[in-house]
Amino acid sequence: MFDEITEIRKTRKKYNQAMFRSGISTFRKFEDLEADALKDGALSRKYKELVALASASHRSVMAELNSMSAVLLTLALPVEKSSKQRLSLWL
Repeated sequence: MFDEITEIRKTRKKYNQAMFRSGISTFRKFEDLEADALKDGALSRKYKELVALASASHRSVMAELNSMSAVLLTLALPVEKSSKQRLSLWL
């Protein structure tokens, strides 16, 4: 979707401005929260962004593993089970 970080920042700035112009104070509060969280302190901004990236990647991998587990469980069911019975295990 984005080839460079500059594109991401430009798009984010555009939509952030639109949210702030909406007059809803929640958007400003989240922006302030993010700014406070990313201030240099015990960890620099660089490391905080890396932790956020790792956390997002972990969630994505875990969701994929859960999907794969469901498929493997379905494949492991005995052949005599009907497709309706297999579907009920997914739900």
